[in-house]
Amino acid sequence: MTRNLRMRRFFLVSLLLALLPLSFSITRNPVHVARANPSTLTVPGQYPTIGDAINAAGPGDTIQVSSGTYLENLNISKSLN
Repeated sequence: MTRNLRMRRFFLVSLLLALLPLSFSITRNPVHVARANPSTLTVPGQYPTIGDAINAAGPGDTIQVSSGTYLENLNISKSLN
């Protein structure tokens, strides 16, 4: 093999090895982990307001809101699905 061809191969292999970790980070999907026993919180049954139920809810929980008029301003400061 000529020296020029060896240098090209070395450069190409080095470039591929350098870019390999980047491909793993691009294809990785976020993982959402829910609690083992998600709960269903009811409004107005267990909680008098929707805001109280949101504040008490954890990952994977469901908030079931009965029909009615709820006069409240909600400030949601957590991630909800």
